[in-house]
Amino acid sequence: MTKMLLTVALLCASLSLQGTGVGRASSDASQPDQVIQWNRTLLQILQTPGAQPATIHPTRSLAIVHLAIYDAVNAIRGGHAPYLVLHAPRSASPDCRSGGSGAHRPAFPLPEPEVGDRREVRDSLSQIGSGAHVRQGIRVGEEAANAILAARANDGSDSTPPMFVPQSGPGEYQLTPPNFKQPVFTNWPDVRPFVLESGDQFRPPPPPAVTSPRYTTDFNEIKSLGEIKSTTRSADQTDIGRFWGAAPVQNVWNQIAQTAGMSFDNSLEQNARLFALLDTSLADGVIALYDSKYAYHRWRPVTASRRPTTTATRTRRAIPTGPRWR
Repeated sequence: MTKMLLTVALLCASLSLQGTGVGRASSDASQPDQVIQWNRTLLQILQTPGAQPATIHPTRSLAIVHLAIYDAVNAIRGGHAPYLVLHAPRSASPDCRSGGSGAHRPAFPLPEPEVGDRREVRDSLSQIGSGAHVRQGIRVGEEAANAILAARANDGSDSTPPMFVPQSGPGEYQLTPPNFKQPVFTNWPDVRPFVLESGDQFRPPPPPAVTSPRYTTDFNEIKSLGEIKSTTRSADQTDIGRFWGAAPVQNVWNQIAQTAGMSFDNSLEQNARLFALLDTSLADGVIALYDSKYAYHRWRPVTASRRPTTTATRTRRAIPTGPRWR
């Protein structure tokens, strides 16, 4: 099926030239502002099979979208430093809407029929109306989308992920059960960050040697807490593990941000900045995460727990193989 790119063209329509107040997000859960509404839509798009290449991490897409939204809103309303330099007429309306047949710019590949048929796109187009302020807002949105996409061109995200070849020996990462899939995003350490200078700018020190007392202590603690029938893990710790293992972390944090933005009755501008800061941090955090992962390629607990013994050179204490972990 032919693919085309659907994006964030930011259509700005609600505040008039005479409006002097800052638009507030509605406290009615059914009527959040357009930043939150389109964040919900973006999360749905990213969970759609085939919505984007499997080799592109979704945090990059979220960051691109929300930086474009932020720059468009900030260009009109001001108050904060732009991510990219962008100026706009103060008469342009800053109520952000994404999508629009005349303002498509690349962010997500979607099957062609979905571009014009998505309910969210049709609803936004029906709401924005027309007029000089709307046309100015559309131009601002297009400029913001074009600027961020130009800045992200050739950032390394479209490179072919190299094959990961597990090495032998204690501590070396091995393919994990139950499916023993190849590691993913092996190209992500080389993707250019949004704010960091490089993925290894804050690379943590290497993990302790598997023959060290520190490793023995850490292993025993993780083994004790990670057992399916652990007697040392609290109920709260079990709930925390299940919560963070239930969905991709970027989805969870964006949902938390939605709840916070509505609970605190954030303005449109505040929500635009909130999501831009959140998703830029997540995107750079993921780049740094994969940098460290593939720099050290340390095995996972499920692998370590199944090895016959691991000996700490100082304590000379054997660590028994743990039971199956989830």
